[in-house]
Amino acid sequence: LRYEMLYRTADAIGAGKIATAHHREDQAETVLLHLLRGTGPEGLGGIPPVRGRLIRPLLQTSRQEIEQYLSDNGIGHIEDETNENMAFARNRLRRIIWPELESINPAASENIARAARIMRKENAFLDELAASYLPAEGSRIKCSVLLGAPEVLQGRMLRLLIDRLSVGKKDFGEAHIEALQRLVESGGMLNLPSGVVARCDNGELWLFVAQAPLEEVVLTAQPCRWGDFTICAVKSDRNFSQKEDTIILNCDKIDKSISVRVWQRDDRLYLSDGRGERSAKRLFAEHGISPTLRERWPVICVDGKAAAIYGIGADKRFLPTKDGNQIEITIYTNKQEDNRNG
Repeated sequence: LRYEMLYRTADAIGAGKIATAHHREDQAETVLLHLLRGTGPEGLGGIPPVRGRLIRPLLQTSRQEIEQYLSDNGIGHIEDETNENMAFARNRLRRIIWPELESINPAASENIARAARIMRKENAFLDELAASYLPAEGSRIKCSVLLGAPEVLQGRMLRLLIDRLSVGKKDFGEAHIEALQRLVESGGMLNLPSGVVARCDNGELWLFVAQAPLEEVVLTAQPCRWGDFTICAVKSDRNFSQKEDTIILNCDKIDKSISVRVWQRDDRLYLSDGRGERSAKRLFAEHGISPTLRERWPVICVDGKAAAIYGIGADKRFLPTKDGNQIEITIYTNKQEDNRNG
């Protein structure tokens, strides 16, 4: 909440940087708290001196030096009242543990802060090394590339991939990285924090942020956007010529409505290829439509029952006859539709 306020204020006044007053003891306390919860090299690097617009110019200055400067120059300051609340781990560390550490070595905070600087440099080098195995952009990677990298870099590679997503890697711990590594070896799908989904199939790992489920929409002659597609349905008493990106159905078989939705497990089509009725899942697999795409792939329904699947075909029970009214469902990707509209 504090950082949200700082960013809002910086935007309001046009500030390019936000300087916080974190000092050397803050840094040392942070490193110890991270160590107590079992952190890795990044956590042992402590508080970064620069993160985007945030800068911390006093990070190598002791609290005593800051307080002495304020006193010498007659500058007042405010003490956060929560600093006295011993319910917080940082305050217990500061009030109870820290005096004992300084009795062992008076330079404890200076030494820990120095170790954090060393760790940040080494961590940055390892990140660069891990990044050299990753594609230039995106959050996909071939499993063979990941497993072929040095074992010590594999978890780091996964963290860097996660960090490319819009949600970042803040809520991801070692348990999540280990689960991802098991997924690479076994395949399948994994739900992760912040709505991230990991899918491993066809020798490739893909990380993405799950999109909101698509609702069923009744189709009309007016083009509508549904997920990544633009779809419209036009009735006619003439025969349509079969074109790419169209599905033609028999109007006489439509009692109430024609709609588009995602597939359901009991969806089945009887295509005119002579191979009998088959499940939507099997048809997706036969046509190379990945599990990820299936969740946002158009299934055309007549009165709620699956009648056709985009790119696969229509159930022969809904195909038009030579006579009678027909309906043409035109399906474009949104990119195609934008190009068509200039």
